[in-house]
Parts: sequence; C-alpha cells; structure tokens
Amino acid sequence: MDGIFNKLGIYDLMGIWGPGTIFVTFFTFTLHQPIHEFFSYCGITNPGIPDSYLLIILYTAVAYTIGVTLHEAGRCIANFLGLFHANDVHGQVPILQKPIALTMLKRVRWDYQEKINRTIPAEIYVDMSFDKAIAYLKYCSNKQTSRVDTYHSIYALARSLSITFSFHAIISGISLFRGYTISSWLFVFDLLMATLFFIRAYRHYYFWVESVFIQYYYIKFYEEDKT
Repeated sequence: MDGIFNKLGIYDLMGIWGPGTIFVTFFTFTLHQPIHEFFSYCGITNPGIPDSYLLIILYTAVAYTIGVTLHEAGRCIANFLGLFHANDVHGQVPILQKPIALTMLKRVRWDYQEKINRTIPAEIYVDMSFDKAIAYLKYCSNKQTSRVDTYHSIYALARSLSITFSFHAIISGISLFRGYTISSWLFVFDLLMATLFFIRAYRHYYFWVESVFIQYYYIKFYEEDKT
C-alpha cells in the first residue's frame, strides 16, 4: 500500500484520490439503502470478496475512478460556464476600490491584483502569458514548484468536492421522491458545503495562477537582472 501512494504525486492524492474517498464515504453513510437497492436492481452484487478486501478495493480503485470522474466533470462544467480560465485572470479589468468582505469572489480578485501589483512590474506583467509561464516552470526550470503544485491540488480538491455535494443533493432529492427517508437538514448541508467548496476552489485557483506568475517572474526576470 505504501509503495502505491509513494508513486502518486500530490495532485493525484489531493486532487483526484482525495475527493474520491470523500465521495465514497459520504454517499455510503448517508445514502446506503438507496444505493444498495439500486445496485441490486442493476444486478451488481458482491461476487464473494471478503469485506476487508472489498474495503481496500472501494478506497483505492473505486475511489480513484470516482475522483477522475469528478475531476473531468469539474473541468467540463468550468469550461461550459466560462470559469477558471487563466487568461481571464491575467486580463481582468482592474478593481479600483477595495471590495467589502461579503463580496468574497470580488475580494479574491482584489487580493490577487494587489499581490501582483506589489510584486511584478506592470510593464513585465502585461506581456506575460500564463501558458508560457507554467510551461517554463515545468520544463525549463530546476527550481522547486511545491507551492504551485499545492495550490493547484487544493483547487482541484475543492472543485471536485463542490461537485460532490451538489450531486449528493440531486441524488438525495431523487431518493426522497422515490420514498426514502431523507432529512431536510441534509439538503441544507449539501448546499452549504457545495457553496463553501466552490468559493475555496475559486480562491485557490487565483492562488495557483498568482504563484505561477510570481515564481516565473523571480526565476526568469528577477534572477536574470541580478546576474
């Protein structure tokens, strides 16, 4: 088991396997009966695998597969809604006044703008390209990119969890319609968690883009100017 996880990078663990395990756990505890009966209806049964081995399979292969599905679904939804595009972050219209705390998404954009303005000269930043910056960090630099990778992984984790709780609310609604007992508080919890993780995904996406540009600037421009 340890050998398997050692071969996985931080993005695989946090961005893909992590959401898959949370999905499996949450759905198992909250929708066990409707899921069990749905599998029975579809003819999906345990072929005789012991519970201990079944648990390992559930939290490795199944969780990772679900994590990949959530990841790709998140990417498709983000592309369809026009969310999380680095070029839009780079070319966004400047915010002239600091937003109030309640406008959380606008506050994220303001914080990004202020950090970039304090770190990278405007004449350099305006000509930067995110695709070029991330490619340089991946293929042309021998510097550590752990901060960049961490922000990217947390963003992927939060985006997938937002989808997880949204999907759970849908399945819970279908189960309620089919006659299963579902607490109304569970729908409130799903809505709250889906919203919170969306905001977290939005924030860490900006953190990721910000860290890519800043690290690219320090490696490509700042250090070259000193030599």
